[in-house]
Amino acid sequence: MSFESKYELVVGENDPAAVTVENLTGRAPVLVTCDHASNLIPPRLQSLGLDASQLERHIAYDIGALNLSKLIADKLDAPLIYSGYSRLIVDLNRHLSDPSSIPIVSEGTEIPGNHPLDDSQRQARIDELFWPYHNKFAEVLDGFQSRGVHPVILAIHTFTPTYHGIERPWHTGVMWDTDDRMALPFMDNLNKRGDLIVGDNQPYTAIDPLGYAFDVHARGRGLPHLFIEVRQDLVSDEVGVMRWATIINQALEPLLDNQHLYSTLEQA
Repeated sequence: MSFESKYELVVGENDPAAVTVENLTGRAPVLVTCDHASNLIPPRLQSLGLDASQLERHIAYDIGALNLSKLIADKLDAPLIYSGYSRLIVDLNRHLSDPSSIPIVSEGTEIPGNHPLDDSQRQARIDELFWPYHNKFAEVLDGFQSRGVHPVILAIHTFTPTYHGIERPWHTGVMWDTDDRMALPFMDNLNKRGDLIVGDNQPYTAIDPLGYAFDVHARGRGLPHLFIEVRQDLVSDEVGVMRWATIINQALEPLLDNQHLYSTLEQA
């Protein structure tokens, strides 16, 4: 399939925003984030040459993650930041030097609208989608820290039940590396339930992370953080979202009562 873009700009004047922040004045010392909230492609990019069914797959967004993020943020009374467009245009959770930042192929599916791209087309995606999201992310964190608060970053993602034909047994997973302030007690609280298979750096690992938010906003600032993955079939409907928002909040809220948590890693 061939694909030709007639535009260098990505987002039109009347298109949805690249980034949305809700409940900015929330009282909780937590910022909930959802990097892969949407499967939307701006009309100017002509669905990247993909059909509608392909855009409903995990390759385009984290299914269920936005609804889960919204309910968690609401229960905590925390600010929420989320993306407005599909990761297929430019992945907000990848460093720009990473080849998968603008994927040519994703999970075996060719993305016609992502190749070839000239420098101006690539830069338009970065300027209009990547930097607005991460600049706003940094701005919200700066607002917390200007008030003397070192907030918890709570990143919500979802993963597929199978990958390359291999079933994934985990119900949820936590990604972490050297900062265990949140990850270990959170996983311990989940495991105490006795009804969950919890992945410790599964199905993805943060030991050698690909995540821009993890590297720059969380680890880069030394802030306490939780990067949570939930299996997408468990949050594909309203009942599942409500159940998992409750599970996550019940495991999380006791940790948030620890006032020693709210410091940078260097101060902890």
